[in-house]
Amino acid sequence: MIDALWEARELQLAAARVGFDWPDARGAMSKLREEVDELDRAMADGAHEQICSELGDVLFSVVNVSRFVSADAAESLRASSRKFSVRFAGVQEEVARSGRRIEECSLEELDSVWDAMKNRETGGDRPVQ
Repeated sequence: MIDALWEARELQLAAARVGFDWPDARGAMSKLREEVDELDRAMADGAHEQICSELGDVLFSVVNVSRFVSADAAESLRASSRKFSVRFAGVQEEVARSGRRIEECSLEELDSVWDAMKNRETGGDRPVQ
């Protein structure tokens, strides 16, 4: 099976070779924003098929942006998934340390712990609440 991110990149490279490409990353970013707006409208309408189609366009556009900034979209996604996994485990640990179950916490409480974990990772010193 061909990886979808790789396939999208290959299609974009083939188009670029014949001149069908954005002149720079700004054009690719503008297209990504346009596609996100279209996804937002499809979600507001609630039509599942259209939502899936627009989501595919967003993903395709993200791969195009990654190409312009010389990033491997798949590796970037894997790295973000690992980062999420570590942070979420930290949130679970912090909540458990407070004697609560994660299901008992509001989204706002969990988001506050998440932000504190993220701040610690980036060198801040905000305490976990």
